[in-house]
Amino acid sequence: MQPGQNLKFNDINIEATSGAAVPQIENGYILETNDGSFYIEPHGFLDNTIKPRKLDAVITPTKNLELPLLGPFVKGADVIPNLVKLFNPNYILSSTTGGDAQFSGILNSFISLEEFKKSLDCKILDLEQMQSIVI
Repeated sequence: MQPGQNLKFNDINIEATSGAAVPQIENGYILETNDGSFYIEPHGFLDNTIKPRKLDAVITPTKNLELPLLGPFVKGADVIPNLVKLFNPNYILSSTTGGDAQFSGILNSFISLEEFKKSLDCKILDLEQMQSIVI
């Protein structure tokens, strides 16, 4: 699928969105059914042509990661406020390492999930928490 295209499969509507250039533009996706809906883009690059709507969950990185000279390749912390405004999700499911991880070296700048948990009106779950629930 190309960004902007829609596909209907049984009762699932799949919309492809534009994502990160790694190096070609990868897709993000919005999946909607009568039973639930979610958005996913694994690098946190938000397509500015997406129309606002209510979704149950957003799967996104919650950390920013960048390489010297190349810049950001994951913009999770920066995109979360925009995702909340755009989708008003009940859950944000973290697609990056959760709160207790410690990083060192070239990728050591990251934002804690706790900063977001205090300011957002939705639940942010890391991988461990996601394993214990069924959506």
